[in-house]
Amino acid sequence: MKGQSFPPPTCDNIPPPEVIYLHASSWAFANCWKVAEGIGKKLRKDWYVGNRITLKAKIQARPCERTKVTLLPLHKPRTIHMYDDYPW
Repeated sequence: MKGQSFPPPTCDNIPPPEVIYLHASSWAFANCWKVAEGIGKKLRKDWYVGNRITLKAKIQARPCERTKVTLLPLHKPRTIHMYDDYPW
């Protein structure tokens, strides 16, 4: 699934890192594929954010689209918010 990670804080004196190390569970990586499969090609957006993250991070931006996708490991549908631009 093509996308980007949350960018690190920027500082004027320090160049951005060339590598960003992501630490996530295998369920999180598997769910990336479930989201891509669940939304299909017609709803491609820059950002896909799960409902739990939007609530915890208090995202103010309104999503362009919302859809439900069945995610692992519980096989329960969750709302996925889709954004054209950086939502924070």
